[in-house]
Amino acid sequence: MFLYPSRKSKAMKYTTIAILVCTVTLSLAQTTLLKRQVYDFAAGDILMTKYTITNGSQGRIDWRLDTIVSILNNAGDTFTYVTSSYTFFRDFIFPVNQFEGHRHFHDTITITELDSIAEHVHYCPTCSDTLAPNAIFCDALTWTKTIDLPDYHLRSHLVEGRGGPYYHWSSTTSMIAVSNELIYYHKADTTCGEIFTRISDIDDPHSLKLYPNPADQFIILEGALFNDQVTIFSMDGQRLFESEYTGQAINIAGLQSGMYFLQLHFKSGREHVFKFIKQ
Repeated sequence: MFLYPSRKSKAMKYTTIAILVCTVTLSLAQTTLLKRQVYDFAAGDILMTKYTITNGSQGRIDWRLDTIVSILNNAGDTFTYVTSSYTFFRDFIFPVNQFEGHRHFHDTITITELDSIAEHVHYCPTCSDTLAPNAIFCDALTWTKTIDLPDYHLRSHLVEGRGGPYYHWSSTTSMIAVSNELIYYHKADTTCGEIFTRISDIDDPHSLKLYPNPADQFIILEGALFNDQVTIFSMDGQRLFESEYTGQAINIAGLQSGMYFLQLHFKSGREHVFKFIKQ
């Protein structure tokens, strides 16, 4: 005998369905990262990526060092930030390991639809998809997609608060390998990886800047790299301030009005001295 459900039992059935839908939604959210999580940057964050492309014995490496200078907008569904970037180039086709130089620029980057799911470089309906702390990025939460085909391999990472995608892919048929790796980050009190600091290759006095000058509360350095030594001297040679460069503005509010020297000491042993005025 089949009994039709009463109104009360129908309500209970519908309630059960609603709960199941919510459970599925939560499960999906746990295997993805939103753009808002991936681009959770703050002023002073430092990121470094290494881009490599090889074809047999030939190839090229680009290093990009980004310091988040300021956040212009972080309201609603839009995030806009300014990054000060250095890109260093090394070509190992001919001549071998020829250093090509570097360039310095500012980027203003806008990320929209912050509550939408962040995207990887490639998409494959059969690839594996995981979200878990990743030892490569010092246990930062990482959404990883992996594609393995007979002649093709791709692994793509989106890292919470560290951007992305960072990926590695190789093709055995064309003998080409490409990678875009996050090799270093400094975020608040967290540091991970190794920064590219071969200053003998890349330091250029013409690219170094100190501003504003005259200054009142803070001075900003451009062209210095993380962990370069910064020292401020009075005109009579008294050492007043000494610290490693962190990518953030230097507070000079405690200095008396007058003229000072700022010495920037590179890891290569070279030095550069600025003269500035404290108002």
